[in-house]
Amino acid sequence: MSWVGVATSRLFKGVFAHRWLFGVPIATCVFLATLHAVRLPDQYTASAVLEIKNLSLDGGAELPTERSRSVESIAETTRDRLLSHTPMASIVTILYPTSTKRIEEQVDDARGKIEYERVTDFSLKVALTDLYPERAQMALDRLITTFLEQERLEPLRTAQRNVQFYEERVATYDAKRKAAYDALDAYRRTHNDTLPEQQGSITMEIQQGTNDLANERSQRTRASGRLEKLQADLADYAAPRAGLVQRKKTVQEQMAEDALAKARKRVEKAETAFNAIRARFTPRAKEYVAAKSDLDSAERDEAQQAAELRQATQRADGAWDADRAAFIKKQVRDLEYLKTQAAAELTQADARIAEIRTRMGEAQERLRRIPATREGLDKRQREVTDWEKRHDEARRLADRHAKLAAYYRDTPPAEATRFRLAQPVTLPFKPSGPSRMRWILTGLLVGGLIGYAGLLLRKRYDVAATLDVSDLQRLLPGALVVSVPRLGPGARARPTVSIREVLLGTWVLGCVVLTCLAYGAYKGWLAAPEWLTGVMDPALLGPFS
Repeated sequence: MSWVGVATSRLFKGVFAHRWLFGVPIATCVFLATLHAVRLPDQYTASAVLEIKNLSLDGGAELPTERSRSVESIAETTRDRLLSHTPMASIVTILYPTSTKRIEEQVDDARGKIEYERVTDFSLKVALTDLYPERAQMALDRLITTFLEQERLEPLRTAQRNVQFYEERVATYDAKRKAAYDALDAYRRTHNDTLPEQQGSITMEIQQGTNDLANERSQRTRASGRLEKLQADLADYAAPRAGLVQRKKTVQEQMAEDALAKARKRVEKAETAFNAIRARFTPRAKEYVAAKSDLDSAERDEAQQAAELRQATQRADGAWDADRAAFIKKQVRDLEYLKTQAAAELTQADARIAEIRTRMGEAQERLRRIPATREGLDKRQREVTDWEKRHDEARRLADRHAKLAAYYRDTPPAEATRFRLAQPVTLPFKPSGPSRMRWILTGLLVGGLIGYAGLLLRKRYDVAATLDVSDLQRLLPGALVVSVPRLGPGARARPTVSIREVLLGTWVLGCVVLTCLAYGAYKGWLAAPEWLTGVMDPALLGPFS
């Protein structure tokens, strides 16, 4: 015989030797566990599957997108949000309509009925277990609806807070922008004479002053030369040998000569213009007639001035001979008058030159201060532009978040959140628990442990009788033990059954029969007796019902 056969034989012998030590507690515990298991009420589990959308929420092309969150982060935090106070508080009135516990205790009890499982990376399974299938379905449907509504309300409240925040920013930036505009206007008013746009006009003013200064200096030079000449003429007339002084040109002659020179210049200019017109137009053209008329007028004026010069010369010659002394006196008086005028013109020219220099100095100083004014204007303009940009950006964000808040407010939760109800809540028809086989196996295990504990106690405290040679050798190590073999079995005594074994066997058999009847009646395999049906009635459970 192999070692497997030997081990099996010893096992069965050991089991049979201690059959009642293990059989009684195992049969009793299994019967009690079965009776308790079949008395437990059925439980029904309603389930639903939520699918996480992989794309970020977008309420339209004109709306801002929700801040992108990964599917993993959403899945990791969904259970906490699903079992938070608000969704759970919405189902306690369904699960415990007559409960007198505090709402916190009811919420904790309701959390114990929820099962959460992550099926895939994108889907989550939520289940609710209750004694009644309709109540389980209603409670789970309310839980998911409240959860989705809460998921919609969170970004809605966030968008509303952002709208309020950016509206306050808009008001603040608008006030800052107006203050920046006021500061810019005040700075322009303060520096209205050195504004950058005046640089061209100031440059022209300086250029005009330079031209005016050159003209005034030219006039001063002429006035100074005329004054020196008049002084020299007066010196000639005031000489002791005045009789030797030749006749000087009279004022009328000088004026007539000047007029004649101007008339000649006019004739030359008219001739030049007439020659140019004659080369371009016919004699009947208006331009030709006008140029011819100007030339004739200039020639007549020249002839008239020449005649006046001759008349002035004739009158001067006659007066010179007739009354030389009176002429000299008159000439001196006229020269003094002209000298006074020339001196006055020289003084006026100096005053005008000083005025032009002062005006040019002021203009140059204004031109020198323009870069500083431009820098100040640029600084304040940058402030205005910065507040304008901030105001426009805050206005844009406020409008976009207002659109987002309107989207969350008007869109159903299934569309406005990152979740989609992939499998809706259905009414459970088959019970999902409790696990009655677990109770039966537990009873089997507990009975086996009790039997094993009894076996250990028996070995510890029960002293067995000496049966064979080995036992005698252990008890009397110094004695000589001789064994005599039996010649044969001889006559056997009639086997007897003790009352103890009958009672124990009856007990074990009764427990096994009752266990089979109870479990078979629960499964519907056989009709249970009336007395067993009463024992199996879940109404007798009290708090377990």
